[in-house]
Amino acid sequence: MSLVGSEEWRSGNSVYVGDALDLVSAGWLDDIGVVYADPPYTKDQYSRYYHVYETLYRYDYPDASGMGRNRSDRFTTGFSLKSGVVASFHDLCRNVARMRVPLVVSYPSAGLLAACELTVADIAGEYFSEVETLSFNANHSTMGGSTGTSKKLATENLYVCTL
Repeated sequence: MSLVGSEEWRSGNSVYVGDALDLVSAGWLDDIGVVYADPPYTKDQYSRYYHVYETLYRYDYPDASGMGRNRSDRFTTGFSLKSGVVASFHDLCRNVARMRVPLVVSYPSAGLLAACELTVADIAGEYFSEVETLSFNANHSTMGGSTGTSKKLATENLYVCTL
């Protein structure tokens, strides 16, 4: 693995730990050129993938539960709930559009929005003048499901939203 960009370029980048919706609505991202978002696709995805990174970042020793040893205080987001996914995408798109920068979203065709009969393009189109959808097939891990195959074909999408 090698570093990307020059040392000077890397020193100008920032990493934030927190809820993306809080970041884009609080005005903390004034000097950026683009927002890239890769929200959770299902209720399990965030906790299954990110709780390890969160623990490494915090360098704490939380209570853990379940076979996946998830943090008992694990983060939840509206993106990972059918009841909150539509509102969360509206919040994200509205606040990034207010920042007057492009938004790039990675989201599969079979994410929770599909259960609401919507796509990211449907919502982003209310806030951005142009939404380009780039789609490609990928093998999706079923995250160790106990039945069936461990991988299934999925359509991943990149939504490039500009003003």
